[in-house]
Amino acid sequence: MSDEIENKAQGLDDFAEQEDETVVLEVSEALKAGATDAFEVVAARATEGVERVAANFEKAAANITAQLDSENPVAKAATAATESAARVTENVTALVDEVLEARRPQPIEPDEDAAEDFGDKPKVSIIVPFYNAASTLHRTLVSIRMQTYRNLEIIVIDDGSTDGGELEALRVAELDSRVHLIRKANTGVSGTRNVGLDAAKGDWVFFCDADDWLAPDA
Repeated sequence: MSDEIENKAQGLDDFAEQEDETVVLEVSEALKAGATDAFEVVAARATEGVERVAANFEKAAANITAQLDSENPVAKAATAATESAARVTENVTALVDEVLEARRPQPIEPDEDAAEDFGDKPKVSIIVPFYNAASTLHRTLVSIRMQTYRNLEIIVIDDGSTDGGELEALRVAELDSRVHLIRKANTGVSGTRNVGLDAAKGDWVFFCDADDWLAPDA
């Protein structure tokens, strides 16, 4: 057996013993760290990466087994490594799908109480500035809408986001007349809060960050 084939076989064998666990763990950590505006891109790249690895090992294993008898230990190791690579692909794909599903926003029902008569109750303006907060804004806005105190004005200000977070705010605004979206060029959180203060019409003002959420009776 040539040194080249032996080296390929050893590499495949090492993959079969180690990569099945390490690749999944590395991708899992990448997914956790990648829960940002580019999360979907990170997840797609993770899946594509392991698929390429599996394809490369399958090709290498095919080259080895073509030169050896199927009962040869090296050929068996190559076959086992190919199967392991396929398992890695399946595991990582399932992991990506599971995390993406968990991150998918839950449906928001229209607010039947948004147009109610609040009488003399003071209005509270809740100002939510955000920049690239697509991964957290949904939960934040849901927690605000679920407040037991209903006379709210919810001012959501997009500070020039590039991750599509404003689409979540628009979706909520279409269902709840208390939610108002303001879009502006990026100037930082202080300037964004000032824009919210200028727009606020409430008797009281409350600031809420886009990665926070409120208890129902906050």
